[in-house]
Amino acid sequence: MSDIYLDEDAIIESGIEDNLEDSDELPFERYSITTYGIDFDISGLVNRIEKGIIKIPEFQREFVWKDYQVSQFIETLLLGLPVPSIFLSKNSDGTFFVIDGQQRLKSLYKFYKDGFQLTGVRTEFLGRTYDGNNPLDIDDRNILDGTFIRGTIMQQNSPDPKVNNSSVYFVFNRLNTNASPLKPQEIRFAIFGGRFNDLLVELDNNSEWRKVIASKEALLRKRGQELILRFFALYFDSNHYASAKSMDDFLTQFMTKHQHDDEKSIDTMRQLFVNTFNCITNTIPDDIKIFRIYDATKRRYSSGFNAAVFDSVMIGVAKRLHKGVIENIDDLYENYQILMTNTDYVDAVRYATGNSKKVNRRIQLAVETFDGVK
Repeated sequence: MSDIYLDEDAIIESGIEDNLEDSDELPFERYSITTYGIDFDISGLVNRIEKGIIKIPEFQREFVWKDYQVSQFIETLLLGLPVPSIFLSKNSDGTFFVIDGQQRLKSLYKFYKDGFQLTGVRTEFLGRTYDGNNPLDIDDRNILDGTFIRGTIMQQNSPDPKVNNSSVYFVFNRLNTNASPLKPQEIRFAIFGGRFNDLLVELDNNSEWRKVIASKEALLRKRGQELILRFFALYFDSNHYASAKSMDDFLTQFMTKHQHDDEKSIDTMRQLFVNTFNCITNTIPDDIKIFRIYDATKRRYSSGFNAAVFDSVMIGVAKRLHKGVIENIDDLYENYQILMTNTDYVDAVRYATGNSKKVNRRIQLAVETFDGVK
């Protein structure tokens, strides 16, 4: 077979292609949730944050409070005026995850622990710190320490939060919608901290992987991590995909399930991804764009990284590697080109890629195509 090429006009990067809008529609999840209120004194809140009992999401939102906003918030508390409540989710280990109110809690921690000086406030508070060179008067410190902030606590009862803790995902998404709404993987990153989350970060930081996805969106909005998560979820749990409401829900369930996997399981996944990705990138010539759709009429590859091509090719090669080392690289490359020109396959990676039939079909074709590689 003659080589398929990428012509110069297709080199312009257009981002990540992922046509999921036509995914299967299934009934919305029904939840059983317990909610209740707790009044936290401010000194206790800061102490819980320091000890990790209250966990603030480990990423910076686009709009972070300025110094004057922090100062005005602290001043409001010192004056005895009411402030909005915070919203927390209680975890099975007794810790709390901040769903709404992280800017207020970060402001308190900054004032108590980072030597922050108040600015743009009334004269008696101007330049004051919690302690240090210019601390608040003892009476003001006592007032601040003893001021209460109302917390609303939610805890998912069903479905089993150890299997599908998606209610936290949905509430977090709705309460943190702003001028620049968080992307699904940014929310998962914030909620499902643990060994598996750390693995996604580690793999996404690989320089060769970054070259292949070649998208600023992937770097800024954790899209690369989502693609890696998608590979793992479909490789291990593709038989459960049809029962999920969407790809988004499927990935959230998989991350819930594997959030606290042991080191052995994490290492198995690490080796699976690294070995498969390296095998593919070492096989496909540099002048061929990996994980792109091939346009037979123009005889060229698209400029955008295609998520459906990625998940299916990765799974197909990974399944083959499970049987043993691939010794004939030319054979693997030849079969890659055969797959890219299969009209059935192209349809499954170009349109309605979240549809369960399309997902199953492209994975089936990829597995069958690479199975005979020597």
